[in-house]
Amino acid sequence: MNGKRIKDPERVPVWSMLPSPGVLSEDVLKGIIAGMVSQEEILDRTLDSKLLNQVVKDVEFSWEEPVVRRYNGQRAIKAQCNNVTGYSVESVRRKLKELPRKLCR
Repeated sequence: MNGKRIKDPERVPVWSMLPSPGVLSEDVLKGIIAGMVSQEEILDRTLDSKLLNQVVKDVEFSWEEPVVRRYNGQRAIKAQCNNVTGYSVESVRRKLKELPRKLCR
């Protein structure tokens, strides 16, 4: 939010990945056709946030032991992507392998 510690997690604003079905009710559609509902009003309704406690039954926090993946004894991550045209998997792998050497200089 603003970098401050969250005091009440149930009151944290959340946004949906999908627009609310109630946004385009019959009244709103009539308002759009009549020119009485603006584009900004529709966007505000669509992108409106809700408090977490309005969309979930319960908020529970628990500690999970982190999994640290390792390769040859060193911490590692697995990255997946699609190659950009003109780059092969092997050419990108070689460039990434050289990167730590360049950063340590």
